Amino acid sequence: MQTSKLIGSLVLAAASSPAAADFGDAHYRFFESIANAPSVAREQVRQELAAARASAEVQVGERGYAFAIEPSTRSRAEVVAEVLEAARLGVLVVGEAGAPTATAEQEACIAAAGREAAKMFANSVRKPSG
Repeated sequence: MQTSKLIGSLVLAAASSPAAADFGDAHYRFFESIANAPSVAREQVRQELAAARASAEVQVGERGYAFAIEPSTRSRAEVVAEVLEAARLGVLVVGEAGAPTATAEQEACIAAAGREAAKMFANSVRKPSG
């Protein structure tokens, strides 16, 4: 019984070693190609990306969803307040678990937290009169 286990282990090791060697070699070649890639100016990359987006050659996001390019109309403080409120209410999930659906009352609490943060932010950036 031990002899058959030994022979099986040797056959498995011999069969898998070329595949493992090729796998490591492929990674080395990939990283070597990155290291030896010609450098491109940042502005040139931006222009090429803009052209690719305009011609729909590139997908944005994990599922190909395009994101809005226009600036946000909400302050960072408002978004952070809403996230913290959602976490406090238990409707914010981190990871791949399905997010629970917020009730109308929870949605109202989250929105109120955002509005309050927006008011505080607006008051903090106003210049004193006088």
